[in-house]
Amino acid sequence: MSTESNTKHAVVLLHPFPFDSRIWREVQEKLTDCGYLVLAPNFRGCGNVELGAQQPDLELLGQDMWNLLDLEGISNPIVIGISLGGYVAMSMLRQRPLGIAGLGLVDTKASADSMDARTTRLAIAENMNSQTAVTDLTTAMLPRLLSEFTQNHRAKQSQEVLTWMQEASATTIAWLQRAMAHRPSSLAQLAKFAGPVLLLRGSEDQVCSAQDYADMSAVLPSAQYLEIPNTAHLPPIEDPEATATAILNWLQFACSQLSSR
Repeated sequence: MSTESNTKHAVVLLHPFPFDSRIWREVQEKLTDCGYLVLAPNFRGCGNVELGAQQPDLELLGQDMWNLLDLEGISNPIVIGISLGGYVAMSMLRQRPLGIAGLGLVDTKASADSMDARTTRLAIAENMNSQTAVTDLTTAMLPRLLSEFTQNHRAKQSQEVLTWMQEASATTIAWLQRAMAHRPSSLAQLAKFAGPVLLLRGSEDQVCSAQDYADMSAVLPSAQYLEIPNTAHLPPIEDPEATATAILNWLQFACSQLSSR
């Protein structure tokens, strides 16, 4: 691959809930090794970033990312987000419709929460008052996030996922749940996006369904859709090799498309 074309657009990797950017670690290394300038920032309240005192709002996370990119002097990035990271990528798109060169949506959805899903999120937030609550929530979440193959054959990855989730603070989990509960639908915004799009999904994902991806594909007819076999909601940690390969192949296509404009 040509380094000149690879570094024309920086690649921003956005992490899922309730993790931090470590989940992209191996994929980021592989993309960097291929000549891409890659950023994997943490959202507020995640990793070493302070949560702050502002009220829960997904748009704040999108603005945080734009503020960081402006500070770094980066414009027109290719933004790839998984789960919550996908929601933030779409928030960034709403805020600056012409600011994103290419978009990767990994195990996420563009629709708003249903009433039942919103009620569940707000109930979780209300009950998130201790690290014991964090342990209980994340232990219950684990089987839905990882494929059966990962749970049976990828012990290191399974343990990392559980450990990282349990490092999240109760305050951050509550804040993010409330922010996600009130996010708007992004389907109309996606329909207006003219850049290259990757729709990537773990083949066994129970959180973001095939129908969620059909809904996005309907408004993004030119998007590339791929599934990573033997993974569920977290392909970058379950199978980083296959995930990096899928993203690298798409990036080569996306950069070619963008350079011809």
